[in-house]
Amino acid sequence: MAITNPKIWSEVETAVLSYFAGKVGDQVRYKAFRGEIPEGAYNCWMFEINGGPEPLDAMFVTNLPGNCGRWRMSAMVEGVFVERNDAQYLAGVVRTLVPVNEDFMANVKWLRPVGEPTIERVIIGSRGKDVNCWRVQYPLEIIMIEDGVS
Repeated sequence: MAITNPKIWSEVETAVLSYFAGKVGDQVRYKAFRGEIPEGAYNCWMFEINGGPEPLDAMFVTNLPGNCGRWRMSAMVEGVFVERNDAQYLAGVVRTLVPVNEDFMANVKWLRPVGEPTIERVIIGSRGKDVNCWRVQYPLEIIMIEDGVS
């Protein structure tokens, strides 16, 4: 069965962000964003689904768009924090939650790490001053599937 929901990418991205955010906690310093970290922001993080490897559809020979019913894409958790421990904590929370497989969340077949997290020093220009921060990036892969697709 083909992918028929044009909103699946956005819906899954929002759902995974909410899932991770619920586990990271509601502390003020852990503000979460979908798709990007605002310019000049720090002590926050984001989740995005963007790009990826060869489509799973390419493995099948048919004339149907979205024919295999699965959409494989790259995903990323990225955070920018003043304290290195906060960057490590975010990566640690994500690592305790993935991989996850079918039935943990609507329209998600698979969510897994594809590498280890990296932490690097960055300078964030915010409100006319430079702030020394730590950027953590954790690369993931997701396979989206419409519920009811076998």
